[in-house]
Amino acid sequence: MVLKPLLITSVLLIFCIGLRASDLLKSSLTVEPNHPVLLELECLPSLKIVYQELSYQESWTLAKAHKAVKLFKQSELEGLNPSDYHLNELELLAKNWPKSQDQLTRLDLLLSDGLLLLCSHMLSGKVDPVSLDKQYGVKRREGNPIELLKEFIKDGDVQVLKNKITPKHSIYQNLKLALAAYLELQKAEEKIEITAGTAIKKGNQDTRLEAIKKRLIFLGDLEKSDVIDDRYDNLTFEAVIQFQKRHGLEAEGLIGAQTIERLNVSVSYRVEQLKANLERWRWLPNQLGDFYLIVNIANFELEVYKSGLKERTHKIIAGKPARKTPVFNATMKTVVFNPDWTVPPGIIRGDLVPGVKKDIELLSRKNISVYDGSGQLLDAKKIDWNDPKVYSYTYKQPPGKDCALGAVKFLFPNSHHVYLHDTPSKELFNSTERAFSSGCIRVERPLELAQYLLDNPSYTSSKIQAIVETNKTQNISLVNQPEVYLLYWTAWRDDNGKTHFRKDIYARDEALIQALKQ
Repeated sequence: MVLKPLLITSVLLIFCIGLRASDLLKSSLTVEPNHPVLLELECLPSLKIVYQELSYQESWTLAKAHKAVKLFKQSELEGLNPSDYHLNELELLAKNWPKSQDQLTRLDLLLSDGLLLLCSHMLSGKVDPVSLDKQYGVKRREGNPIELLKEFIKDGDVQVLKNKITPKHSIYQNLKLALAAYLELQKAEEKIEITAGTAIKKGNQDTRLEAIKKRLIFLGDLEKSDVIDDRYDNLTFEAVIQFQKRHGLEAEGLIGAQTIERLNVSVSYRVEQLKANLERWRWLPNQLGDFYLIVNIANFELEVYKSGLKERTHKIIAGKPARKTPVFNATMKTVVFNPDWTVPPGIIRGDLVPGVKKDIELLSRKNISVYDGSGQLLDAKKIDWNDPKVYSYTYKQPPGKDCALGAVKFLFPNSHHVYLHDTPSKELFNSTERAFSSGCIRVERPLELAQYLLDNPSYTSSKIQAIVETNKTQNISLVNQPEVYLLYWTAWRDDNGKTHFRKDIYARDEALIQALKQ
């Protein structure tokens, strides 16, 4: 259950004096406006349910209050904002346990409200992902904050509560470690600006190298040295390569514009980026399944997991920034060898028709046929390409070496019409940043992936190659059907303790960072 806070303007304000929790909640906001005790409640509908079931009795003890306050403080290490849970006032009230009925009621309700809200944020995220991206399609993690609050009020077991609300994914746990490390780095950071200029090669001397070395030492890529000079030496070269790998750059040791740009990114921004990626993992279900594929769009990589172990990794090509690959999950059901390609509407309107208007031979070069609404084959040279009807025609490319889908595609039915597929443009996999497609995911070594997914000894690599060489379409249903998660995250920490960041190719981080601050 996701709590929906009841907000008036930005916060709900209620005044009360001489009222117990029962009086306050039963009055349902009909209290006098001149009462001096100010309550700021975010989860009033849920609080009503809780206190009704508790017969409107104040339920918090001093010991439980201190535990909750500590939990609210620790929420910073989850990438959340402790002040969202009334921390400042609760710290004061918990230190000086109130004597008056007004203050006891206020303390009780603030503690309950804060815990309800924290549980909701931890169980399914603080931000609704659909509010940022209408195409978001992964089923969110759920839980019941009301039941969790009642359990905590009863037994006060913080560890049990934390186990129930904290995502179990190892990536989430590693991100928390990264955030803790970067929060410490943030305290010691000095403002730095390494100037752009000519690329620096190994063996060069450059006045910027002193600042570059200091930055690499600060970020943990270069060991501390008594000698910080303007020479590009071997140790610095190895440190630069590690830094480039951590940031998804060409790891060749050349200090060019992109490397300097990443060096100049502040730790403060990296902290916000880590918080944003923790939030993305809170949106996901607790269990991804026993057999699944994860595509990290921002890292241009596909990973296959079975029984908790990573089995395969493949490079991928994702959608261009103008044609973003959506975030969603679906079940893979079919492998199609020698697929034909029906050109999707977006490409018809954005690329194909404008291209044909400039050069009618484009269709023949790409071996694309045109059909009207009744399925009749049309002569492209007799079509009036200025007629709006051309956008409603069907455009098809047959199987073969020039087909845009290559030799195989992998279908997981979804409303976005997105799938994994081969490509004839293999050279594009040599690029580090690979946002070149129109939304679907192109996979490197797709026939190897197909053989793995078919998981049948009769489908040897030679048999698969023989199927491909027929140029005839063949659909094969998968016996073991993995879940496919197309996800987007720009930061993670690997098993060696190295924190990685990626370029925010779809400009999704900033909107999420701002939403988390609200």
